[in-house]
Amino acid sequence: MPLLGKSKKPTNEDSIQNLRSTKELLEKKQGHLEKQIDQQTETAKKFARTDKRKAMFALKQKKKYETQLKQCDGVLSNMDLLLDQLEQSQMTAQVTKAMHQAATTLQQTQKANNLDKLEDMMYDIEEQIQQGEAINDALSRQIGYGANDLDEDDLEAELNELMQEDLDAEMLNIAPVPGESLPSVPTSSLPAVKDEDDDMDELRAFAQAQ
Repeated sequence: MPLLGKSKKPTNEDSIQNLRSTKELLEKKQGHLEKQIDQQTETAKKFARTDKRKAMFALKQKKKYETQLKQCDGVLSNMDLLLDQLEQSQMTAQVTKAMHQAATTLQQTQKANNLDKLEDMMYDIEEQIQQGEAINDALSRQIGYGANDLDEDDLEAELNELMQEDLDAEMLNIAPVPGESLPSVPTSSLPAVKDEDDDMDELRAFAQAQ
């Protein structure tokens, strides 16, 4: 609790608001001084020929107002610069705060997503999957008479027999190798064979003719 009589430390927003209010007052004073300068200028012109003393007094007033206006312009220029700096500082503070909150949230999220915990979780999931597969294997295992009486040697012999049958079938289906073409069989009928007596008669006739 703040001590009694101790003023509260102004915030950045308070300073900006105070500057803006003061700037409005100075701008109003600036407008008033400009009007006074114009009036004193007109007065000096009015009495320049008829009343030199009044004309000189008006010029002195004009110079005084111009000096005040110049000071007011300088103050306003400095206030604009300071106001820009405060607004930029406020914006920077807001950005910094937002980034800090984002960084804190990210850190908390990463802490919640701890790598070791994630790895342990993955190991647990993998273990559960393996247990599920083992349960499925156990449930699908054949039970009852003759379930475990199979001899692997007999199965291998049966498999070899099937493979040999396929090999024999393939050998029987092999096409013959093409070779030289065989002579064609004559389709016309052969001349009738003469009797042996007719042959002897022709031989004798041939001998006598010699």
